[in-house]
Amino acid sequence: MQETVEKEYSPEYVSRLFDRMASTYGVLNYISSFGFTEIWRKRCINNLDLDQDENEKIGYDLMSGMGECFSLIKDQLPNCALTGLDISETMTNKAIENISKKRLTKIAVQQEDVFFNSLESNTADFITSAFGLKTFNHAQLQALAKEVYRLLKSNGKISFIEISIPNNSFLKPFFVF
Repeated sequence: MQETVEKEYSPEYVSRLFDRMASTYGVLNYISSFGFTEIWRKRCINNLDLDQDENEKIGYDLMSGMGECFSLIKDQLPNCALTGLDISETMTNKAIENISKKRLTKIAVQQEDVFFNSLESNTADFITSAFGLKTFNHAQLQALAKEVYRLLKSNGKISFIEISIPNNSFLKPFFVF
């Protein structure tokens, strides 16, 4: 059992999984959540409560997928320097396409493992992640917390969102569906 759990959370497995899912990921996410993923992403970004000031903000969107949060971030901070980081080559390529389609500026996309990345320490004014935590086991979540701490400036902000299976017996069947 332990080998199966570890295989499911290995970087290679997760990368291949999202490479295979990329063509239908956005549509299936939207349909299976009854459109709530869009509302939740917006809420996640709005929760950052980012102030626009004269200083350019630097932000990282971890496990950025196809860059679904990029426009939401740029709506709040049009001049920020944003880096999206994702392990999947296909998702990263789709993020780059979306940046081009939406004519977003000052966004870099890097295909890297969040645990072994080239981002500099203490550089982020904010870090976001929408629906990326599900791919990690408990030990990896602890490592992610340390990585976020390494990347954030002392006054930096974070906002993450993830779907979990509700304990409520009325809601649980809808979620599982």
